[in-house]
Amino acid sequence: MRVAFFIDGFNVYYSIVNAIRARSITNGKWLDYYSLCETFRRDVPDLGSAYTLASVNYYSALATHLQDHTKVLRHKALVKALEHRGVNVQLGLFRYKGMKRCNNCNVSWPTHEEKETDINLALGLFKCFALDQADTAVILSADTDMISVVREARSFFPGKKVAVGFPYGKNSNDLRSASDFTFTIRAEQYQNHQFPNLIVLPGGVTIAKPSAW
Repeated sequence: MRVAFFIDGFNVYYSIVNAIRARSITNGKWLDYYSLCETFRRDVPDLGSAYTLASVNYYSALATHLQDHTKVLRHKALVKALEHRGVNVQLGLFRYKGMKRCNNCNVSWPTHEEKETDINLALGLFKCFALDQADTAVILSADTDMISVVREARSFFPGKKVAVGFPYGKNSNDLRSASDFTFTIRAEQYQNHQFPNLIVLPGGVTIAKPSAW
């Protein structure tokens, strides 16, 4: 069985942040998603132990609107590491949403909203099935916006399966009902599948783990 993974980057990222805050793990942000997806052979019986990893697809956006630009630099380092590993990365963007005002202190600030990630993931999944690149698609997310993606994919491609992997600390009964099967990522799986502190690319170029991670 050929399995393709579709990762909601921020949904998993905040799961990792929560796991660290809960002291379930000490680190996890420098995550090798490819290695993580390979390990589900042992942990998810519904996938089977002999599946072929058809593709790992990562969807996110660079938060260039933040004043702390080091966050973008860390994210870019992760993207480079993932691409080197063989992960397909597709980035959306953040758009200005408007000003928000505090009713108590009357202070206002600009707000931004992540755009294109959900639709990029949905299109990637449908393209994967339409080109017969996988037999099962696994979405790593607990975002309920994925419910329609799961339902429509199963409807349009009845010979395929769509599963959901819930990030640690997250769940959705509606997503569980919509999918063929689900599983939950354990916190220690994040920590057990980290990139090395220094990645050496062809030609001697290196990618270093961000010091804040």
